[in-house]
Amino acid sequence: MFIMTPLVTVVIPVAPHHEALAANAIASVQRQTVLTAVIPYYDKQSRGAGYARNQGARDTDTPFVSFLDADDTLAPTFIEQCLNIYTKGHYVYTGWYAGSRPVMPDAQHPYKGKGFHLVTTLIPTVAYREVGAFDETLPGHEDADLHFKMMAAGVCGILAPDYLIHYSPHGARGKSFRARSDYETIRKQVFERHGGEQVIMCCGLPDAPGQALPMGEKHEGDVEALTGVRQFPVRIKCALLAWSALKELLKNKTKLEKQNHE
Repeated sequence: MFIMTPLVTVVIPVAPHHEALAANAIASVQRQTVLTAVIPYYDKQSRGAGYARNQGARDTDTPFVSFLDADDTLAPTFIEQCLNIYTKGHYVYTGWYAGSRPVMPDAQHPYKGKGFHLVTTLIPTVAYREVGAFDETLPGHEDADLHFKMMAAGVCGILAPDYLIHYSPHGARGKSFRARSDYETIRKQVFERHGGEQVIMCCGLPDAPGQALPMGEKHEGDVEALTGVRQFPVRIKCALLAWSALKELLKNKTKLEKQNHE
């Protein structure tokens, strides 16, 4: 019997004031054109989005993880299109609708000036864990901080050039954070703490140096198998990605177990 297992888990942090909206976000994940797991994490104590995302993703065992805010929704092909464009050692970001306004981030440098992409991206789970997940001490910009950490580690973004997220620009948390007097100071600190403009702009170059993540040994067979894989139908590609990404997850798990025993 052939058993399908999801490649991606979407974690949805749900604050008390978002519980009425979360059903739409969850339903949008369940409507994906490829099988996708969903974990809504109910943050009853309002400890913050970073905390809730980390808690929801703690036991994730899929090769990829994505984070969706409770007042946002995904287009049905979000996961399929992200998997279709994914290449090893990267994460995938997309365009979105802010209300009815389409927004397309820069294809080469997703964080340019004050421009940014959303928290909702397709991330290899091993990369999310290796860089230390979300910084729960930040009052905001923890999403940018996570992606800056990945860029500094050499995990750069690839744009899926379609509008695949419906984003609510009027979220209460974002609104109150932007109203803070230290908003710009925090934004600048987050931007510069992982290398600033130099690291971010470098990440868009084809042969950027950077420090590669310790994501397991490289095998010629892996590289060869994934070369040109964008041309394959997504369901065939899913099998190849699962084989490669699961191997990395298992290696990482073995490495952590050895460290814990030492």
